[in-house]
Amino acid sequence: RTAKLPSLDHLTMEDFDNVYEPSDDTFLLCDAIENDREHFAITQPNIVLEVGCGSGCVITFLSMLLKEEGVPAVSLATDINPCAAACARRTAAANNVHIDVILTNLVAAVHERLYHKVDVLVFNPPYVPTPSEEIAGSGIEVSWAGGIDGREVIDVFLPYIEKLLSPTGSLYMVLVQENKPQEIMKILQSCGLQSEIVIGRQAFNE
Repeated sequence: RTAKLPSLDHLTMEDFDNVYEPSDDTFLLCDAIENDREHFAITQPNIVLEVGCGSGCVITFLSMLLKEEGVPAVSLATDINPCAAACARRTAAANNVHIDVILTNLVAAVHERLYHKVDVLVFNPPYVPTPSEEIAGSGIEVSWAGGIDGREVIDVFLPYIEKLLSPTGSLYMVLVQENKPQEIMKILQSCGLQSEIVIGRQAFNE
């Protein structure tokens, strides 16, 4: 079975002036999640969290897939951009799933309460190499501006991964070559986490 991508018909061009529009990286993440649907049916995740949810496409896709598999997980999402948080709520509602969307920077407002409780953690980070000052805003630019090597936001997030994941939890994160994925995998290994590149794609502009 192939899971259906969420309907985004409720979102307008005006929304995408302020919120990251689903793109190749969004759909790559959805493909990686779908490839593990049988795993989710067996492991029955309780709590799933997307960090930096943007339009809500990925967390809604995951929630729809779990619903199809009869997995009654709690779906959570965060974003620092109020327009994105509002869009994600609308995306969930338009696709008949419930997602609690929290307005916060990365996991600042949730990491203590979710200590070792997240079974599926999803992050499509701002990975584009940019000048450091571009990562400081809260508008659409923070959805892609990653600072030096595209790593500045990723590196802030990395220490939280081990703290958030349950003993059987999984992380799905998008990276590009400029982010030095092998180096990130070594950092995760030093935190006691196993990692692998599960899916890749050559994008026209990446």
